[in-house]
Amino acid sequence: MKRVLVGVLALTLIVVPAVPASAAEAPIPSGAVVDSFDGATLGVDWEVLNSEPAQWSLTERPGYLRVHSLTGDTHQATNNARNLFFQDIPAGDFEIVAKFEAPVTLNYQGAGILAWQDADNYVRAALAHVGFAGGVIIENALEVNAGFASTFTPRPGSTSETLKVARVGNVFTTSYWDGAAWVQAAQVTAALNVQKVGVYALSAQNGTPITADFDYVAIVAPDGQPVVPEGPFALEGADNGPYLTAGRGGAVVTSSRRSATQLALRAGDGGTLTDVVSGRTLGLRDGRVVLGGTPAAFTLVDAGGGKVRVAVAGGYLDDHLRVAAAGAKFVVRPYSLGGKLSVDGDGPTTPVSDRLYGIFYEDINQAADGGLYAELVRNRSFEFNTVDNPSYTALTGWSTVERDGASAAVAVTGAEPLNDNNLNHLSLQASGPGAGVRNAGYNSGIAVRAGASYDFSVWARTGTAGGMPLAVTVESADGATVYGRAAVTVASDTWTRYTARLTATGTTADGRLAVVAGGAGTVKLDMVSLFPGTRSRGARTACARTSHRASPHCTPSSSASPAGASRTSATTRRSPTAGASTGGRRRSARSSSGPPTSTSGATTSRTASGTSSTSSSRRTSAPRRCRWSRSASTAATRTVRWPRTSSPRGYRTHWTSSSSPTAR
Repeated sequence: MKRVLVGVLALTLIVVPAVPASAAEAPIPSGAVVDSFDGATLGVDWEVLNSEPAQWSLTERPGYLRVHSLTGDTHQATNNARNLFFQDIPAGDFEIVAKFEAPVTLNYQGAGILAWQDADNYVRAALAHVGFAGGVIIENALEVNAGFASTFTPRPGSTSETLKVARVGNVFTTSYWDGAAWVQAAQVTAALNVQKVGVYALSAQNGTPITADFDYVAIVAPDGQPVVPEGPFALEGADNGPYLTAGRGGAVVTSSRRSATQLALRAGDGGTLTDVVSGRTLGLRDGRVVLGGTPAAFTLVDAGGGKVRVAVAGGYLDDHLRVAAAGAKFVVRPYSLGGKLSVDGDGPTTPVSDRLYGIFYEDINQAADGGLYAELVRNRSFEFNTVDNPSYTALTGWSTVERDGASAAVAVTGAEPLNDNNLNHLSLQASGPGAGVRNAGYNSGIAVRAGASYDFSVWARTGTAGGMPLAVTVESADGATVYGRAAVTVASDTWTRYTARLTATGTTADGRLAVVAGGAGTVKLDMVSLFPGTRSRGARTACARTSHRASPHCTPSSSASPAGASRTSATTRRSPTAGASTGGRRRSARSSSGPPTSTSGATTSRTASGTSSTSSSRRTSAPRRCRWSRSASTAATRTVRWPRTSSPRGYRTHWTSSSSPTAR
């Protein structure tokens, strides 16, 4: 890249001797705010224009802002420089001093100071390398309306500098510290509206990086002029907050988002700020800003960059807020107190059927899993984790059983999973008969009703010689009462689905499902399931019969489900076993839902690709037409019948019950 110089090329051929080791440090300007970059993060007053965070650091060399220069420049039409570090300043006279190291060796590598209006209007002073100017120089550049001019001050052999740019009126003076005094390098005159100053490092020609280390930046900013907005206004942070709002008890606080309690203010005589909604003025109480309180003068002061700070009681507003916002700078946003909404009653309309009925579903308080969905076992595939809920573990809902002197060691593992999508399973190591696990179900427990049948299934494997018998019971919480029992024998060390049917001999709403080994050995379990034997629309659906029943008249024209109400990332694929469908799930939702054949209740649908989803979506088969029905725990029956209405699309029906699930 070759620069076109507009203006005078000044080459001073005086060789400047190296600064002796005993040279004095450059003095910090009186009244300057100094950042020595001693922390691990930039101060709140800094902003990084076109930030590339991987190329700058405050920890690579503690105590320095280290910048690895990147390809880019601010030269005329080439405005692609990155990692420009700025602070806002009010319009007026200023000084900025920067001490830094920057070993420049190739053309148009440079690091230094920027006084910035925008990418086409600025002053910059840098230690740079310009071959035709003699190599290492101090570049003194001015760009006005994209017209670039520069002069050069030779600094042969220099790898570090302390530079200063000072503005007085429209005159900008660049100086460098020679170890004993400030030496003027250049002076330019320009009517720039500079409201940002800062530092940079770049490699404008071929991108070969330099490492620039800034030791400190000192800024003397002019006093900001008072700003008096006309009409109502709101104070908002420039970068999505903070927002000045009304808190409890009249406290004035900052919020990270806009809210209905955001303050709408009006500036009055004597520095008063009045909330136009409540009519109360801002004041102080116990050192905090409140609506009301002791009257105080609040002055909006230009902070540069189109922002203001609010001065009060010898400090700033952020020193007196109930919720602090350190260094808070605000943008003044006009606030409209009135508006007009016009409705054209004679305009075009869309016909809406007077027989249009819809339904709404949201999975709250286990309305789906543990409610509509008939599965009685909670976390049946051991996939619960903290992604779903901070309190969840892979053993949520499960506990160990140790009877007749036997001990049980249980672990959830992903070794040799059921399939690629169902990664977890339970490994049970039993010392003898009586060791096992049991599940507490949902709510108060597993509900069964005397005389009703229930379908048990489990995917299991064991390497125990002769197999592993499993006793399956629904029992009371203390284990003293058995409400139903069945048995299966795990016969091989390959994943196999085992089923059994048990009939309840009693009724309970707080049972437990126990699966207990009949001997010593290790058995692996997954997809432990218990369904009511009778469910809506036949045995292959997942609808809980007591939550809803089939109704041939249930054909809603629309269905709504809140975003995420029952959303999962579950998938269903074929098992490694011969043609067996596992229904295994890799869950990111709140619970483990049913097998791949389920087509209602938890709204799980089987598709040609083998995926399943739980969302409010177009149906791929006839909907389950259902109505509300009496359950064992409700005192009345609520039946909703939907008229048949035409609809261009069919929707999956979703149902929810406010009742706790009971005997099914």
